[in-house]
Amino acid sequence: MYAGRRTCRWQRLLAIVAGGSFAALLLSPLATAQEKGDAVSQSQPSAAALADQLDKAMAAVRQGNYEPISELTERARELLPLLVRYANDSAVEVRREVVALLRAANSPGAVPVLVHMLADSDAEVQQAAAAGLYRLDPGALAKHPAAAKALAQSVAGGNTASAPSVLLLGYGPAASVLPALQKLHSQADQSPTKLEDWTPPVPVRLAAQVALSRLGDPQARRALLETTSQKDLAVRQFLLGVVRDIDSPEVLHALAAFLDDTRLTGSGAPSGAESQRRLCDDAVNALVRRLKLKVDFALSDTQPYSAAQIDQVRARLSEAIPR
Repeated sequence: MYAGRRTCRWQRLLAIVAGGSFAALLLSPLATAQEKGDAVSQSQPSAAALADQLDKAMAAVRQGNYEPISELTERARELLPLLVRYANDSAVEVRREVVALLRAANSPGAVPVLVHMLADSDAEVQQAAAAGLYRLDPGALAKHPAAAKALAQSVAGGNTASAPSVLLLGYGPAASVLPALQKLHSQADQSPTKLEDWTPPVPVRLAAQVALSRLGDPQARRALLETTSQKDLAVRQFLLGVVRDIDSPEVLHALAAFLDDTRLTGSGAPSGAESQRRLCDDAVNALVRRLKLKVDFALSDTQPYSAAQIDQVRARLSEAIPR
């Protein structure tokens, strides 16, 4: 550390002696980088220290103290190799924190453990693992029929409050997931499900429709196409939120009608602020990103689009997908 400081002083002195701004410009970043490296080496604990910190945090969780584990959230990616041994912990509270950290890591490295935790005995852990995998790499489920079957059994048993649990099944092996999805799609009692905690609820049948359609079920595709004509704002918001999972050209074309819907959705605004975003604005983002449409304006998650920009998306959509 002392040698590092001495090097930084020497570099600054050389820049001053050189007397030229160009020399100072070259050497200043080197000094800054050296100082940052010194700071990081002091502030970041070693791997062993981090493992010890995690062990103590998990011990605290068992005692009902969640403060130490919350302090590790920002280092979730570094913790990935250390979380594996806690994935089968006997304490469900610990496993719930494991899956929360896996989701916070938002890294491909979390996928294998998330897949493993789909078969957890706790419905909340299964639900959180499904949500994490759905966001990160839903296609991974196709390679794990046992995990897909476990999730399907959980969903068939009523664990459907989180829509990603149902939607993820649309990426699984058909033999493992079809019975559960068909049961959801056909049952009369439709429990509500949410894509995210802050999004409006929709009937779980809708999530099952999307998953079955993705698996090529013709009846579900027809039903999904009919659903796009519904005026219910929550249903339309949900469909835009899951547009990645929709691969039917007819359904994608039908979503173009959402570009005419000017009802306010409240999206893109900070908590407590009033948003002027409309469903048509959300439709622009969803369709451009899903179909990689080439438009001559930048996408925004907060600002509304002009009529001309919306018309451009409508035209590009017609060009991109054959009818």
